[in-house]
Amino acid sequence: MAKREIPLFIIDNTRNHKRGECDFLVCTDKDNGFIAKVDYLDGEMEEVGDDYRIGYPKRGVSCRIQIQQMIGKNSLMNEIRTLLKKGMDYFVKTVQKPIHVNAPTKDECATFLEMLIRMNKQALDEAGSDYDAHKVVENTIKMLQASADYLKENN
Repeated sequence: MAKREIPLFIIDNTRNHKRGECDFLVCTDKDNGFIAKVDYLDGEMEEVGDDYRIGYPKRGVSCRIQIQQMIGKNSLMNEIRTLLKKGMDYFVKTVQKPIHVNAPTKDECATFLEMLIRMNKQALDEAGSDYDAHKVVENTIKMLQASADYLKENN
């Protein structure tokens, strides 16, 4: 298989953890590939390390990408740093979408509802065995999903 027959970066944004959203970015480069966790930090900062990068500060929040596991065969530190930068640029361009709050389109409304659904799935995990809290969050997710589906169908 040639080096670029598959995408250089693959994003998994379907996971949650106890502190909120938890996305992963996989770099498929043969020599310097990695699996990195992407999360958000309070504070506007930019910083680069051997296995992480913090950037894209906006409104008091910065994006952090940190390598969890190397999957490349012959890793070179300077190439890994370059791939971390490219990966962060790709992630931010792909995942973060602007929302025009004064006149949103139906598509933007549906995208926003899907983000709320992801956030509420985390609340569902946090509700644990509290039946009433679990039911409220479950119904909220169902209503948000129905609203998002309705917007998509009538677009």
